[in-house]
Amino acid sequence: RTKDIADLIKEREDDGVKPNTIRLDLAILSRLFEVAATDWGMESLVNPVKRVRKPKLNGGRTRRLQPAPCKDEKSEEERLLDACGQNFKPVVQFAIETAMRRSEIAKLEWGNIDLKRKTAYLGDTKNKSERTVPLSPSAIEILKSIPRNISGSVFGMSENAITIAKRRARAEAGIENLTFHDLRHEATSRLFENTDLDLLEIAEITGHKNLQMLKRYTHLRAERLAERLAGRSR
Repeated sequence: RTKDIADLIKEREDDGVKPNTIRLDLAILSRLFEVAATDWGMESLVNPVKRVRKPKLNGGRTRRLQPAPCKDEKSEEERLLDACGQNFKPVVQFAIETAMRRSEIAKLEWGNIDLKRKTAYLGDTKNKSERTVPLSPSAIEILKSIPRNISGSVFGMSENAITIAKRRARAEAGIENLTFHDLRHEATSRLFENTDLDLLEIAEITGHKNLQMLKRYTHLRAERLAERLAGRSR
């Protein structure tokens, strides 16, 4: 019944589950009812998920690395990199250059890097779709600076190790409210600000399945838009 679904939503919310996760759970449950009605011959079955009020999605994070407040001070990116250890620094730099997720960077292996073609193949991604990421000149230089093995992990850090290193670097740099995933937002926004790539090309790089999700990861700086209005190119 719809009431059962509503009770489930409240229970999940009370447990601190995020609205988008609850909506994804409901989508799976709704799909089950639809398959039962259409493929399994249960034509009279009513889908209670369709009539329940879904949790509202929040606006998502808009956090980006902030520029230096004045000429004599460092930007957040500079402070963060200064606080990173030798092994973690290229991870942060690579994330900003490629817009890859933490899990994708942790699982990246040398066997999937093609320096001649300047690409990185990702076979295991969050949305279960493989993709090949083009590498910028800066990303290539980052990879070349790392001691290379014939095979194995590129950065030699697990997802958990990356999270722990990020927390330490953030604390040492005195930066608040910055997650590793925010670097993906930063990288995506820079692709719009600093390149002439179109929407579909950028979505191909980031792996977003639709333009609505790509929009949620793009937070353009107003001052950069003002410069564009004044005639400045990307």
